[in-house]
Amino acid sequence: MGITGLNSLWTDANIVVKLNDDRIFTVGGKRKENSKTTIKTTVYDDTLLFDPKQFVWSLGPSLFEGRFHHSALPLKDGSVLVIGGEGINGPLASVEKFGPFVSGASRSAPHSSGPDMLESRADHSATLLGDNRILVCGGATTPVENLQPNSEPARRGRRTATRVQALASCEIFDPGK
Repeated sequence: MGITGLNSLWTDANIVVKLNDDRIFTVGGKRKENSKTTIKTTVYDDTLLFDPKQFVWSLGPSLFEGRFHHSALPLKDGSVLVIGGEGINGPLASVEKFGPFVSGASRSAPHSSGPDMLESRADHSATLLGDNRILVCGGATTPVENLQPNSEPARRGRRTATRVQALASCEIFDPGK
């Protein structure tokens, strides 16, 4: 592989999307590292592209905000919409659009933000509707995981409970507005 930035490929909670030209687009993710004295969580803002024809990984444009437990949907125009998820400070309402992807290009794919969803959501479902709007349902509005700061001692043998506020609602999101 031989390029830097591939750390997010071997993470938890990244999303993988197949593009129209058969390339693979991976987005975000996180990694927890435990030592005897600290728990360090890294939230990635990386995107990566895999070209199966050339068997090559390359760096894509960075997310504006690192995220995990998000969703990513390929749109009909060849772009990918990255929706919500959890950032270092909790669930996100933000949306980022990548592309449309041009065959063979990586970093040159356009990248834009917003508009935001009505509610912050992590671990939600997202479905592309026939008119290109997105149905986003469920998820959580409070942190799904307790991201302990790097300086906090690790507690071996004890779990830190996090109360999750589950959402029993849906919203229809129009990425074109």
